[in-house]
Amino acid sequence: MQTSYANPSTGYAGQLLNQGEVPDLEALSVEGAEIAFGTGVISGTNKETQIKTPAAVFTLAQFRGVVIATAARIERLYKQVGLPKVPVGEAIDVLRQGYAKVLTKASPISRGDAVYLQHTAGGVYAPGDLHNDAAQAANAVDVSAVAAWYRGVSVAGEYATIQLSIKG
Repeated sequence: MQTSYANPSTGYAGQLLNQGEVPDLEALSVEGAEIAFGTGVISGTNKETQIKTPAAVFTLAQFRGVVIATAARIERLYKQVGLPKVPVGEAIDVLRQGYAKVLTKASPISRGDAVYLQHTAGGVYAPGDLHNDAAQAANAVDVSAVAAWYRGVSVAGEYATIQLSIKG
């Protein structure tokens, strides 16, 4: 069995990774504005059925997970709307427990770094971006209690692996 990989940062935003455990996914409907794959999301108006990108400070209990991109979903959305995003009203899988790829936009990421979910645009980050940039802490919420960098990257624009353990 292969145990090492030449470039662990390859992949795509929202890619679900198999690390030997069954991931916890839930299908939720997009509210407010379209959402890109690999984006961190919070509960929507109806917390049982809707998600949205954060637009203001939120509580850790509102953090729902990361939007997952399956091959079938990507193909269908590209054919329907020509976008790598999920339109409003569309049901999409959200990872609550397990591993996924997210795009890095700035600083290098190392295993053990804090995980922030951006709620207000600042620097290179948009609402919904996951990052480790403490300088943006005023515009983000630390979700490290339920999220961790499993595999880091050294260059912006690569895909880092995040591990989620959101209960409830």
